[in-house]
Amino acid sequence: MLKEHTTSVTTTLPVATSRRHATAFHMESGDPICVFVEPRRAYNEMQRFDPAGDYNASKDMSKWFCKEVESLIGFAEQLAPQTRPLVFPLPEALISAVHFAAIADEMIAVSYLCPQELSFEIADATIVNHTQDAYAMIQAFRRRGFRVSVDARKCWQSTLPPHTWLMIDTLRIDQVSLPFDDKLEDYIETATNAGVSIIADRPAWRESYYLDTFGIHYGVDPKSDA
Repeated sequence: MLKEHTTSVTTTLPVATSRRHATAFHMESGDPICVFVEPRRAYNEMQRFDPAGDYNASKDMSKWFCKEVESLIGFAEQLAPQTRPLVFPLPEALISAVHFAAIADEMIAVSYLCPQELSFEIADATIVNHTQDAYAMIQAFRRRGFRVSVDARKCWQSTLPPHTWLMIDTLRIDQVSLPFDDKLEDYIETATNAGVSIIADRPAWRESYYLDTFGIHYGVDPKSDA
């Protein structure tokens, strides 16, 4: 009688370290200025049967933020140094968690990166809805040496004071609305006077000279002229 042998095979899948990203560069020289990195998609499929009052949302946000920063550090180490800093969008739900700047500082201290190689992007709409928290968050990240960016592609209604603009590194805008909105032009002029680098989102190559008249010298994910 033959004995049946059962062989257990364990397959280890490689961990994906690549992230969806787009490099921003000078529209004429082609020199890179930064890399915009998209957050990973994550879904919470765990069922909860405890009372809603026992749910600690801040603990879950801290865990998510730590995983994202850890992934960013690993991804940055794969890129050439001249492509940094990495710009990562900060969700509106985290705008009041000022202690996250200290968490990011502790994590990057044990890596090969410097704080200046990471930039956290805050949406302009978030600044409008949470003005004081946004100011505190910007100051917290700058105090730790991180860069801060502003995303004004969908909203440009915030009124940042001049000393706050001096702490902003880059500003991403949608140039399509530029000819029809004087407020956007004033918004860009204020940022430019503070030394902020303006980045157009998906500009056409033939628009480089036109954008240059507004002080917009950088673009990300440009469209072909055809």
